[in-house]
Amino acid sequence: MQIRFTFCVAALFAASGAWAQSAPGGPLSPSAGWAAQRAGIGPASSQAAILAKSQFFLSTLSNSAIVGKTETVLRYGVTEKLSVGLSHLRKQGTLRPNANYTLTSESVESPSLNIGIYENSIGGKGSAFYATAGRTLSDMGAVTFSGYVGVAKVSGERAPRFLVGAALPLLNNAITASAQWEGKKLSLGIVGMVGTLGKYPIRFGLVAVGDTLGTLGATTWQR
Repeated sequence: MQIRFTFCVAALFAASGAWAQSAPGGPLSPSAGWAAQRAGIGPASSQAAILAKSQFFLSTLSNSAIVGKTETVLRYGVTEKLSVGLSHLRKQGTLRPNANYTLTSESVESPSLNIGIYENSIGGKGSAFYATAGRTLSDMGAVTFSGYVGVAKVSGERAPRFLVGAALPLLNNAITASAQWEGKKLSLGIVGMVGTLGKYPIRFGLVAVGDTLGTLGATTWQR
């Protein structure tokens, strides 16, 4: 059984040398965030988008700081650019849709541009429309990390929110560090791959939302 841990770090977003791997999945949702998706999927090992075509992603996060207390997210890669899914909020007992579309993929010359809709599970209520620009930095010696900046408009809120996030694979992608700021609270994730169940990789870790710590589990599989 392989054991992987993750360490959380905030990082600066800038344009630089690129790997095509920086589309965020639900920037207002820590349970679908970079910590869960990037554990064991470092930029050096894949040039594809985080959620590939015909790939499923399932995660569940329990943290008293999020709106649903326990949020379970299922996403599916319809194409290389479009992913859709559902979020289940335990406290409310409801299912909410989510979607992400990559307008332009990351290249050496430019970042990826993404738009989407997601249930705002951090620091507020209501669905959020968001737009982000993502980039993977690979010209900092041994350190390679992905980051994004963006803006979101949450229903029921007047002012838009500023978004920023980063993910950092460490020790040959054995560990992944992540941080997400969604305009009100900072989420830090510690997630690693702890083994497999049949053909399914099992990822587990800790996610702090503000000063509240919770647990997260995630897996992916191909159709």
